[in-house]
Amino acid sequence: MDAPAQGSLSGQLSTPGGPYNLTSLGTSDWIHWGRGGVYGNVDRKKTGGSQISGVSIIGSGAKLGARTSATRTISWTDGSPTASDSADHGSIWDNGSVGSGFSFTVPAGTASRTLYLYLGATRRWGH
Repeated sequence: MDAPAQGSLSGQLSTPGGPYNLTSLGTSDWIHWGRGGVYGNVDRKKTGGSQISGVSIIGSGAKLGARTSATRTISWTDGSPTASDSADHGSIWDNGSVGSGFSFTVPAGTASRTLYLYLGATRRWGH
């Protein structure tokens, strides 16, 4: 019996500029959590086969929500249930309690793939 193939994972931090076109970026699959600043709104690539899972909440003490920010503009033309959007500004958030956040899964294997994950952070003073 042959040994299983070995894979690897690497990452790179960068400061991308928007806007973000999910149709162009997610040729295999994409998911957008928080359309319109509403926590339960989730849009996916219609033909992506849901390869990227939904988010699961991890940890305890988390306060969750959604927001909009004009600093990030998201568009797509191949989505479901929202077929297209040219200027969405929504996202989901976690309050950052120690040990809390979100988890999701993506397909893995030995073939080279690229995962784009766009996230942000803020720091609130005096809380």
